[in-house]
Amino acid sequence: QVEQVFKWIPGGGVRSIGTTLRHIAYVEYYIIEKLILDGTPKDILSGSVFPEQDYPHYDDIIKLMHEVHDRTIAAYEKLTPEDLKKEIPAFRKVLGVERLLWSIIQEEAHHRGQIYMMLRMQGIAPPERKD
Repeated sequence: QVEQVFKWIPGGGVRSIGTTLRHIAYVEYYIIEKLILDGTPKDILSGSVFPEQDYPHYDDIIKLMHEVHDRTIAAYEKLTPEDLKKEIPAFRKVLGVERLLWSIIQEEAHHRGQIYMMLRMQGIAPPERKD
C-alpha cells in the first residue's frame, strides 16, 4: 500500500510523492555536488529529478535521500567561513554559497507542503513533527 500512496498522482498533476522526493534529493545533490563543490554548473536532468528507473520503490527513494543528505553533511563540515562567502554561477545568476545552502532548505520546505497536501488528498494524515 505504501507504493500505491507514493506513486499516486492527483488529477491534473504531473508528480507523485515519490517523484517529488526524488526531485528534493536531486536539487540537494545538484547544489552541493555540482555547484558548491565543483563550482561550475553542469547539465541539470530533465525535470530536475533522479530517474524513476534508478529509484523505483519507496525504500530506494528513502535510501537515496539519506545518501544525498549524508554527502551534504560531509561537504558542509568541510566548508570554511570564507567558502560561505564565495559567489559562483548558479541558476543563470551569480549566488553566494551560503545562499545556495539556504536554497536546499527552502526547496525541501516548499515540497514538504506539496507532499502533505497529496497525502491529505488520499485521506492520509501527514506525519506529526516531533520537534
